[in-house]
Amino acid sequence: MRRVIFFLTVVLSLWLSAWTVLPQNPQVIRVGFYENPPKIYTDDNGAISGFWPELIRVIAAEHSWQIEWVPGTWNELLVMLDNHEIDILPDTLWTEPRAQKYAFNQETVLVSWTRVYTRPRQKIESLLDLEGKRIGALRGSANLEGPEGLRDLLTRLQLNAEIVEMDDYNAIFAALEAGQLDAAITNKDFGQLNESRYRVVRTPIIMQPVRILFAFPKDALRTPMLIQTIDQSLAAMKTDPNSAYYRLQDDYLGSRVIEEEKTLPPWVQNALLISGGTLLFLLAVGIVSRIQVRARTRALRESEVRLRNVIEQLSDGVSLTDEQGMVIVWNSRLEAITGLPAETMLGRPLWDTQFELLPADQQTPERRTQLEGSLRAFLETGQAPWAGKPLERSFTRPDGDTTFVEGITFPIQTRRGFMLGSVTRDITERTRAEHERDEARQLFQKMFEISPVAMSLSRIADRKVVEINEAHTRLLGYSREELLGVHAPKIDYWADPAERQKVFEMLQTEGRVANYPFTFRKQNGEPGRAVIFAEIIEQQGEKYVLSVMVDITELQRYRENLEELVAERTAELEQRNEDLRRFALLAADRELRMKELGEENQALRERLKAAGKNKP
Repeated sequence: MRRVIFFLTVVLSLWLSAWTVLPQNPQVIRVGFYENPPKIYTDDNGAISGFWPELIRVIAAEHSWQIEWVPGTWNELLVMLDNHEIDILPDTLWTEPRAQKYAFNQETVLVSWTRVYTRPRQKIESLLDLEGKRIGALRGSANLEGPEGLRDLLTRLQLNAEIVEMDDYNAIFAALEAGQLDAAITNKDFGQLNESRYRVVRTPIIMQPVRILFAFPKDALRTPMLIQTIDQSLAAMKTDPNSAYYRLQDDYLGSRVIEEEKTLPPWVQNALLISGGTLLFLLAVGIVSRIQVRARTRALRESEVRLRNVIEQLSDGVSLTDEQGMVIVWNSRLEAITGLPAETMLGRPLWDTQFELLPADQQTPERRTQLEGSLRAFLETGQAPWAGKPLERSFTRPDGDTTFVEGITFPIQTRRGFMLGSVTRDITERTRAEHERDEARQLFQKMFEISPVAMSLSRIADRKVVEINEAHTRLLGYSREELLGVHAPKIDYWADPAERQKVFEMLQTEGRVANYPFTFRKQNGEPGRAVIFAEIIEQQGEKYVLSVMVDITELQRYRENLEELVAERTAELEQRNEDLRRFALLAADRELRMKELGEENQALRERLKAAGKNKP
């Protein structure tokens, strides 16, 4: 199997190289779009605009693509992607279930999260306040259906709330404003751009820090080329602070500066007019400023408390540093994952913590210096090769247990530089299960290879042979190269093609075939007899047929010879029995004749004796 994967990888690489080197006519790339301003939307002139369309146009111009925009709702576009009706679906949140169904590029495009909104004077400050509420959400979206999404959180917290699914965020905000909903969830970018257009207010509840990428049909022929091209373009743009990537972020997704009101409250203006004195004006301004500062400080503290409460409710570990790299947030879930309590982490440099989680043999002064340098550079620039990418690693907890985690690190820009945020998920059970599956696959592969009976594996979707063992090649007289990747029905080793079709139909209806005898023909035309065992198995969402053939040619010949010998021996025995019967009949006849002769002899003696007595 490893050789097959290597072979396919080489072929694919050569194909991609040829694609990028040879001159190409403009390719038509079908890109799905839906209304989700400011990231992707139709502007007042009917043009498709936003961060994603403009980014795609930059990449398309670089590679001579001709973009064909395909409109639809989010659910409709997912169906189109599944049916290969579009080549690219931008603005797609990466989730594990989606990664099983679709292909994604590797370079992170955006990092986002989900925010909960409500109506004015509606008190919703934590997830628990959603009990009994009507909540609007985008149909089929990851912030509704994905891990840590609304439906998942309501189920885990055992909250009874009614979810109202709609087809676009504008309809959701309009329904919330009209009082048809109590709350709504949107991505942060739509919320920041549109919250001022509706009578809606933010809540402190945020969920799902996620990566947003391009999605592609999983098995489409052009998908590998599209992924490679887009990732190369993104990687190049990310290295240039003045690139279109960063310009488009500023144009469409930059923080909006909301200017504070410069006007004074009416009572201050009236006081100024009445007194006409500068002193009274300055005094009023000072009083108002102090009141406003205290109110804002109190609001910020309350908001910070609510935000910390939300972070504590998350099922993933969350940490945050200040611009100098000192840890300022270390939630309880991260304590459980790492075994390091918050009181010992807060206020310490993050590189010290990272250093302590390294294996003992890697805790060297050079390694610590490297960690500190890498993290300080990130805090200065907000960029690093590992930033924004989900990375898996393992570490040893203080109690000696080995823990496997998946984490993503991202920058948070402030006026003083960059803070470092990270989200960590414990994947120990999943990793160990994967290791066990890998070990099982390796064991199966070894058993497959050394099995003395012929074994093959073919894919049901295209009926191509994907693996065979040595016993299979010996049985049929073909080489591996002549069989691998070939459409199974084209391998002419069934003496009767109708039998092959019958076995395939039995597999489709019953899922397995056992001990089915048939006649096969080797590559040199020599016939043979075998029994086949076959069963449909599933691996990573793909169905295969595992076939085992047992050669019974010699056994059949021995059985036929044995039957001939038995027939010959039976004939011999029957002939001997016939001879014995005849001999017995002759013996019986002789005995009868002897008896008759004795009786005649006795009668003769008696007559002679009687004649002697009567003689004078």
